Amino acid sequence: MSISAELREQVRQRANLACEYCGVTETDTAGQLTIDHFHPQAWGGRDTLLYAVTVTGRFTLQRLRLNRPPLVAHRLRRRQSAEEQRLLTRLRDVTALLEQLYAQHAALLEENRALLQEQRRVLQLLRDQQKSGNG
Repeated sequence: MSISAELREQVRQRANLACEYCGVTETDTAGQLTIDHFHPQAWGGRDTLLYAVTVTGRFTLQRLRLNRPPLVAHRLRRRQSAEEQRLLTRLRDVTALLEQLYAQHAALLEENRALLQEQRRVLQLLRDQQKSGNG
């Protein structure tokens, strides 16, 4: 599988110069990572063990033993941790929105209370005028 230089650079930038599967970075390896051995889920890949597509990919899998059970377990824990962090962030966002809504609701209730007091004063003035006009 041949990848154009433009597509290779797009993939590198999208992945923040890291392997999208195991997370190792180009800084960690002191060189550019290959990208032709991995088919991401976003492009129809499956959430299964890493399978090589090219000779380079097969060599990389075998040489680095990317599917050894502890590494697979580590990747699964990282995914779970990332999902938990995503959910916690979402929970914080929703909580902040609820706090804002609560503050707005409290302000509206206070404004409503003030308007009711004003209406009572106006009604009292009207009653007082009516009594003084009839008296």
